[in-house]
Order: sequence, then C-alpha cells, then structure tokens
Amino acid sequence: MIYKNFYINVIGRIGLIFLTCLWLAYEISTPPFVYTVLFLGIILALQIYGLIWYVNRTNREIARFFASLKDKDSSLSVSTREKGGSFRELAKTLNETATLLKEARIEKESQFRYLQFIMENVNIGLMTFSDTGKVSLVNNAAKKLLGIRSLTRLNQLNAVNDNFERMLIDMKPGEQTVMRLTVNNELLQLLIRITGFRFHNNNLKLLSLQNFRQELEEHELRSWQKLIRVMTHEIMNSVTPITTLTLAIKKCLTTNEGIKSAEELGEENIRDAVINADLIEERSKGLIDFVNNYRSISQINKLDISEVKAVKLLGNTASLFREDLKKLSIRVSQRILPEDLTLTIDEKLIQQVMINLVKNSIEALRETDNGKIELFALKETDGSPVIRVLDNGPGIPVDKLDEIFIPFYTTSKNGSGIGLSFSRQVLRLHKGSISVKSEPGKETIFTLKF
Repeated sequence: MIYKNFYINVIGRIGLIFLTCLWLAYEISTPPFVYTVLFLGIILALQIYGLIWYVNRTNREIARFFASLKDKDSSLSVSTREKGGSFRELAKTLNETATLLKEARIEKESQFRYLQFIMENVNIGLMTFSDTGKVSLVNNAAKKLLGIRSLTRLNQLNAVNDNFERMLIDMKPGEQTVMRLTVNNELLQLLIRITGFRFHNNNLKLLSLQNFRQELEEHELRSWQKLIRVMTHEIMNSVTPITTLTLAIKKCLTTNEGIKSAEELGEENIRDAVINADLIEERSKGLIDFVNNYRSISQINKLDISEVKAVKLLGNTASLFREDLKKLSIRVSQRILPEDLTLTIDEKLIQQVMINLVKNSIEALRETDNGKIELFALKETDGSPVIRVLDNGPGIPVDKLDEIFIPFYTTSKNGSGIGLSFSRQVLRLHKGSISVKSEPGKETIFTLKF
C-alpha cells in the first residue's frame, strides 16, 4: 500500500509534466504568445522541482533514519505530517521499527549490565583473554585475588608469578590446575580452570580463579578428625586390654606387702600370669600390625608404569579368588570394551587395588543368595580407561559412603580398614580417581578412572 501510493503520486506528477510539455510545445509551434510560453515554462520548472523535491525529501528522511540507526541513535523518528500523506504509513512503520530497535537495545544493555553485575559480585575470579595475550575482561574478584588494580595483557601477571603467563597460554580448554601463590604476604591455593569459546570470530579463553585454601584446610581438618577418631578407637582397643591384663598379672604376682614368694605364687597364679602375658603379646602384635598398616599407606610414592592388557588384569584378579567364589557360589563375569583395551599403570599396585575391591565384594556377598560380581573395563567418550567392580550385595548406607575411604575405618570384623584408603592413594598417584555408587539392597559399584 505504501509503495502503491508513492507509485501513483510519482506517475501523476510525471503525467502532469508530460501534459505541460505538450502544451508548451503546441504554444511554441503556433504563433507564440510570449506570456503564455513564459507561464508554461515556469509551471513546468515548478512541476519538475516539485517532483525532485518530493522524491528527495522522502529519500532524505529515510537516509537520515538509517544513518541514525547506524550511529546507534534510536531517538530519531520520521515525520508523519508529510504533505499528501503517501508516506505516512511508511513513516509509521519506520517509527515502529525504531521503537522496536530501541527497546531491543535497551534490553540488550540491561542484560549486559545484569551479567556485568553478577560477574563483578561473584567470589570467583573471572577473566577472558585471546591467544595473543590480550585481556578483554577481568572482574574485581580476580583483581583482588591477584593483588592487581588493572590488567590489559597477560604478561602483567608475571609480576605475580614468573611463569603465570606461559602457563595460562599453554593450558588447553577444559584443563585445570592448582597454583600456590603468595599475594600481599598471604598464601593462596588457586584452582585455575580454562574454558574456550568463540566470540565475534575471535577465539577466546575464559579463566576462572578460586582460592580454595580455606575450604581445603577445613576439609583436611575434618579428615584429620575422622582419622584421629578411628586411630584413637583402634589404639584404645589395644591399650585398654593391655593395661587391664598388666594389672591382672601384677595382682597375681604381688600382695600389699610386696612381691609374692615362690611358695605363695602357686600354680594357678603362674598359669593366670602366663595367659595374661600371652594376651598382652597378642594385643601388642595387633598394635604393631596397625602401625605397619599405616606405614604401608603413607609410604607409597613411586610407580612402576607399564602397559597392561585389561583382559590380563581382570583375568588374574578373578583367578586369585576362584576357590572362594566357588565355595560361596558367587558368579563372576568379565566385560572388556574394546577387547584389546590397554592400561598404562603400575600393574602390581592396581592388581592389589582390584584384589581389595573383589575381596570386599566377596565379604558383602557371604549372606546373599545368587551372589554376582561383574568386572567391567571400558573406554569413556573422552578416551579415559575405566574399570568398574559391581556386586549385588546389601550395599553401603548413604551416611557411610564418605567414611569408607578413611584409613582404618571398617565394617568387617576381620578387616583392617586400609584397603580402600590404600586404593585411593594408588589411584591418586596414577592421576586418577576411585569412586563408589551404592543402592542399598540392590548393588554397589566401585569405579576406577585413570
């Protein structure tokens, strides 16, 4: 409708110009009347000027409108009072468009300020930088953590740590690391994560910095409290009987006046003293074993790495328990995907971890009918090798899941409580992890990720 009105208006003006030209030509071809020719010439000039003004005025309005958009000025509007009104609808549409763009720009600005407010008020340090080391954004938390006032280039971080810039540039998206820094005489434990993204055809990295020293200290404190509680319990279980037995021996060999004579001792007192001494020896050996078990956990610090076929590792583990499994009617199955899966591990240590896990599963299945253990090795989507040990035993209560890896904690009467602690230590040395998922009454799954 808008362009139809414009078309009709222009055609009408051109038609009038054409008719005026014909009239002027006619007057010139006949004996001319000077004033008539002059009048028609003026009318023709005015018509041509009017046509040019009409077209250019609209073009100027539209050009001015789009220029304002280019300059991000949405306050300009097109007049709707243009004579003839043929462009009134166009002006109205352009003004509505300007209003929509203005609202969109305001909303965009509001979202930017909202995100900026969040970024500036989170406790985690955030910054973005390019591969060339140019820093485009950094929040207050990052500046406070690093003890700097402004940051425009990564090389400025070398004032905090000599290798800071090189480390950040070399880190790949998805990686994380821990860095110890001293800023303003305060020791920081920084957890650094890198995420890659693309923005305006530029490859950027998002860096997050988090000082987890306090959380780490609190976690360590809780771990030490749990460890000390278990160790105290174990030590008291040995020391208390030893003290009691020592007093019993003393009672057999002495009286209020002093040490009994050979005649006063008697065969019964001697027998009791020997029995108590044997019990003291037994409990002392138990305490020595306890200390040796602790040493076995704390002294693992070196790996003998080699490539081991998963089929060999799982097969050897199952073979070691063949008789126990047969005696308890426990079925064992093995799955390996792909079949030629190879692990780069310390074979002896990981074999011991597997033995610990299968042994725990057998203990859990002693009172379970149709017991089943599944050994499953596979590669995850990120290429990481994973081993899972699954059993359909009674499971582990939810409130115990965070305690089973504490040294010397055990729910088994004959257990030492070091198997899972040992396993976690071994997996950490492999830069891996061990985790557990249990559904009481259904299944328990231990996962080793390398």
